[in-house]
Amino acid sequence: MKNLLFILFMSGFVYAQNPNILWQNTINASEFDTVFTSVESSDGGTLLVVTSDSDASGDKSENSNGENDIWIIKIDNQGEIEWEETIGGSLSDFITSAKETTDGGFILAGGSKSSISGDKTENNIGENDVWIIKINSIGSIEWQNTIGGTGNDRANALGITNDNGYIISASSESGISGDKTEISKGRLDIWLIKINDLGDILWQKTIGSDKDDIATSIQQTSDG
Repeated sequence: MKNLLFILFMSGFVYAQNPNILWQNTINASEFDTVFTSVESSDGGTLLVVTSDSDASGDKSENSNGENDIWIIKIDNQGEIEWEETIGGSLSDFITSAKETTDGGFILAGGSKSSISGDKTENNIGENDVWIIKINSIGSIEWQNTIGGTGNDRANALGITNDNGYIISASSESGISGDKTEISKGRLDIWLIKINDLGDILWQKTIGSDKDDIATSIQQTSDG
């Protein structure tokens, strides 16, 4: 009964606003596909970043590389697909944050369980690593970097810095190992990683307490 009352209330609220749909489009493939994040592009379109279990079917033109792939879909300002690209390795891969870059491409940050396979060019260091991917304006990979320790690491947020590099806020369970240079503070730490415009690590910092700590947003301030 609570659910029914809630639905009726929401329906009445939406009706009162008298919304006008400008456009809509259903984009799908044969299996489970869900949008993880999206970013508006300077041409008025949008980049949709999807986690996909599907092989080529429906609107998807490429087969899956593994368990879960990253499905990048670029739509125009009317919701029509301009291009789409499937990126992944043999296991589970995902993107949690995306930004448009000054060259019209996009920088993507997330996580990967895959070693060298499919589109992945580096072996995994731990259970799950941070995976950074730079694509151009039509979805082709320009460079990528796998960053991690021997534990479970994933990117939560990404910011573009004024030196044309990037700052990543990751969650990490790793101690000193692989790319990680500082000890773990607790069960889950905030791992800040600064990279240059080619994905190379410039510096990093582990911040945390004796329990779980997570940063879900990051951006550069006016004082640098």
